[in-house]
Parts: sequence; structure tokens; C-alpha cells
Amino acid sequence: MKRIVAAAAAALVLAAVAACFVYWDTVRSWLPQEVAAVLGAETEDGGGERDRSAVAVRLAPVELATALDRFETSAEVTAAEAVEITSEVAGRVETVLVEDGQRLEKGAPVIRFDDASEQAAVNAARAALAEAEAALGRSQFLFEKGVATEARLETDRAARSTARAELEAAQARLEDRRVRAPFAGEVGFVAVDEGAYLSPGQEIVRLKTTDDLRLRFDLPLEVAEQAAGIGALRLVSGPEGCRQARLLTVSPLGDPTSRTRRFEAALPDGCDLTPGAFITVAAVTGRCPEAVFVPHKAVERRGFESFVFRAEETDAGLKARRTLVKTGVLTGRRIEIREGLDEGDRVVAEGLQKIEDGAAIRPAGEEARR
Repeated sequence: MKRIVAAAAAALVLAAVAACFVYWDTVRSWLPQEVAAVLGAETEDGGGERDRSAVAVRLAPVELATALDRFETSAEVTAAEAVEITSEVAGRVETVLVEDGQRLEKGAPVIRFDDASEQAAVNAARAALAEAEAALGRSQFLFEKGVATEARLETDRAARSTARAELEAAQARLEDRRVRAPFAGEVGFVAVDEGAYLSPGQEIVRLKTTDDLRLRFDLPLEVAEQAAGIGALRLVSGPEGCRQARLLTVSPLGDPTSRTRRFEAALPDGCDLTPGAFITVAAVTGRCPEAVFVPHKAVERRGFESFVFRAEETDAGLKARRTLVKTGVLTGRRIEIREGLDEGDRVVAEGLQKIEDGAAIRPAGEEARR
């Protein structure tokens, strides 16, 4: 009987041990990879001191790929010609002949001042000219008959010339009371109302061309040097049929405050855009066939510095070395590293918040098993 009880007890112990192993495998499969890797490493090597102190991180190798030097920025749509039409005379506005957004032909009237006195002056000058011409006609007739002297004839001729000049001056003053569009375009903003009194130089309307549109944008000086040689820009957010612009001018000097240079490009005919709108433009300024790329999450920025944690092989195992880098273009989930890394390097792609310079690290997850 005692043997049977002992055998049963031994069987129960073996079953309990087997159940513990099954339970441990099940629990470990539920744990995050980093935790499972740490626990597994301690179990397999007896809890070595070096593995227990190393932080599990995901490492990523440096990749070589072609990098395109490009820029993308916001540009303002402007009119090639845009002016503020101002008053050249003082007076009260009698009629406003345009409204915001109206398209005008060259010479179309914009406003008309109260011109009663100027109109009266024109009528008087016209009557005076008619009288002077009649007097000259009589003098000419009498001179031909030998009755009037040549001096009288010359006096009447001078009087007619004076009357004609006075009429032209009166007509010019009357025309000054009518403000006209200097070129064909679109009224952007009417700044006056009927009945308002204007002084010389006061703004009346803003007029801009609509058939010759430009793009204006600023680029940092380091980008502007490369962009100055491009011929065409791609319109990222332009309407259908309006996907490119031609670079026209680049300001020769940069703005010392913003450290930028001004660019101007011409839009193709037929672009359905309005001055004052903003669109995104882009262009490729160069390419590097063997550029260094790393995951963008591997780069941290503090102030004006960018750095990565490079995995360094040492006698004591892998160490994380904080390495300053100079970044380039961002392509998808990768970022170009222009200085600081070389082919063959590996960087910490995940787990940066858990380490510091010189920390012991080890690969986590699938990479650790490889």
C-alpha cells in the first residue's frame, strides 16, 4: 500500500513540474518581445551579469540609396502688374463706375468726380474758340478785299490759337475728373464711395492683371544657391492643366534678417488661379547616388543638434554611442544622413528613450534570435 501511495505522489510531482513548464511557455508567448528576450536570456545563460544590464533595443543598419536634393515651399500667386490707382486732383466723387472683382479694359472709366465747373469751363472755351474763328474769318475776308491790315489778320490768328489752347486745357481739366484704368485687368479693391471727398494721392482702386500671373516665394540661402540654376518648378497643389511654372528671376542679394532669397516664376497661360492665392511648389536641385539613410525615428533633435545612437562593438558587448549627425531629405520613413555615419553602421531605431551615451545594449526580438 505504501508503495502505491509513493508512486502516486511521484506521478503528481512530475505532472506539476510539466504543468509549470507549459505554463511558463504560454506566459512568455504573451509577453512583449523585449521582456521575453530579457527573461529568456537570463534563463538560458543562468542570469549572466552582462545580459541582465544590457537594454534590449531594435537596431537598424545604415542603407545606401539615391537621394534627391529637393525643396518644397509655399508660393503666393501675384499679378505681373498690380497698381494702386490714386487721385491726381482734389474733389468729391460723383460716381463709382466699378466694383470689386470686375474686369476692365484699358482706358475704361473707374470713377467720375463732380465736374460741373470743369464742364462749364469747356463750354466757355469752346464758345470762345468759335468766336475767335469767326473773327479770324472776317479779318481774312477783309484782308483779301484790301480793307483789313495784315497786322489785324495776325492778331486774330493769335487770338484763335489762344482760344484753341484754352479749350484743350479746359478739356484736360475735365478729363482729370474722370479716372481711367491704365491697363486691362481686374479690380481688386474699391477704396472709395460715392460722395467722398478725395485729396491728391489718395487711393481709389487696386488694379491687377489677370492674363500674366507670377509666383513669388522665398528660400533659405543654403537652398537658394542650388535652386537658382533650375529652369522649371512643379506645382504640387496647382489646378488641372497648371502643373509647371518657369523660373524668371532670383534676387541677387539675400535678406540678412530672414537669411532668404526671393524667387519669381511665371505661370503658364490658362491657369485658373487668382492673385493672392497660395500654392505649393517643388523642384529637384540635385541627386546623390549613394546617400546614407536611416529610419527617421532613429534621429533625435535637441535644439539645433541632431543625433543618433550608433551601435558600437566592444569587448564588453554592444554599446550605444551618441553621434552627432547632419540630416538631409526625408523620404517616406527614412531620412538622409549627410554627416556622422558610414556604410556598415547600425543605429538604435527603437528604444532611444531607454538609453544614454555609453549604455550597454543588445538586439531585441527577431534580431536577437538571429
